[in-house]
Amino acid sequence: MTNTIAYFITDHGFGHAARSCVLIQDLLRHHSDLNITIVTAVPHSFFAERIDSEFTDRVSYIVEKVDVGILEHVDQDMEININVRETVTTMASFWSENNLEIKVTKLASLLPSISCIVFDITPLAPLVAKRLSVPSIAITNFAWCWMLETIIPTIADEQDKQTLIQVYHTMIKLYNMSSHLIKLPYCAPNMKGFEHVPSTDLQAWLGVKATLTPEQVFNSTPQLVQGKKHMLLSFGGHAFVSVILDRIAKWTVPVDWNVVIIVPSKMEGIMQGQPLPSNLTLIHEKELQVSYLDLLSVMDCVVGKTGYGLVSESINNRVPILYTDRASFREHLLLSQALVDNIACGEIGMKEVLTGSVDLFDKANTLLINDKCNKQLFDGGVRASELIFSLIAE
Repeated sequence: MTNTIAYFITDHGFGHAARSCVLIQDLLRHHSDLNITIVTAVPHSFFAERIDSEFTDRVSYIVEKVDVGILEHVDQDMEININVRETVTTMASFWSENNLEIKVTKLASLLPSISCIVFDITPLAPLVAKRLSVPSIAITNFAWCWMLETIIPTIADEQDKQTLIQVYHTMIKLYNMSSHLIKLPYCAPNMKGFEHVPSTDLQAWLGVKATLTPEQVFNSTPQLVQGKKHMLLSFGGHAFVSVILDRIAKWTVPVDWNVVIIVPSKMEGIMQGQPLPSNLTLIHEKELQVSYLDLLSVMDCVVGKTGYGLVSESINNRVPILYTDRASFREHLLLSQALVDNIACGEIGMKEVLTGSVDLFDKANTLLINDKCNKQLFDGGVRASELIFSLIAE
């Protein structure tokens, strides 16, 4: 058996990559002769921040788009909804038989000597594993075909509906090629695509705690103001940040709060020279001297979507959260329940966020006393690492 594992990570958002970094670190930490090849289009800088430098020479990267997810946008009513047209177009193209063959042929040639593929949660991975005759181990709390089950019936255009139905069946076929499924906490029930795949409930989160003390974070981040309450707006990709930045000029932030927005590096230069409302701070990604996780840990409240990364990191670091509704995004029901069970939280409308409504700060004030305790452990990386090696050894 070779000592290299390929780790396929969906390119859709950063939550999958964030939790994958936890498992990757534990795999490397507990198996000193192991190397890992990460296969994804998520930027290398994301992993460089989250994977310890001691493992740098044991991690390699293949930059390749391995997945497309369900695309969202802020609609005319200022709510987060699925962009049906873009979702149909991108999924139909990516999951076409011709594109799959091109992807599999290319990746199989770049991964000639691996013992296993671990993946989260692209259906492409088990197909590559089959081509290479190695096992493939999924680790996730949902599958894309499970998400599509509630979207397909709502599509008015019949051609679009039939296109997604075809994608849905392709995904089920590919997922069922998997060797094993590791279920994360708050996993979707009865997932199609894994009906015939052996599974294990991990019963622990993939999550890490901040490494710096609050004093160290404040000393390294001059944009933070001692004595004020801090609210982080955390909506992931630049598309949502752009929508927020278009509207912040009209905000009125209470004097006892400081609102923090991280501007992605690809948006460098935006808002420079333009006046900002008082008590609102933009921190450009390249200027941030601490990790995102360390910054998050000193916040009095975080506001964002219910993505796995933000949810697990908020719970693990005990940061109260206001989350926006993603009614058309099926995973929202699982992750919002996780928040209700484990942390001081509340729901806020996207319109209230975009307009800097008084309700945003009133609701945040109600969360400052956080008396809930975690119901799950956070040693999922160690547990999953041990399980993966036992499965490979079989």
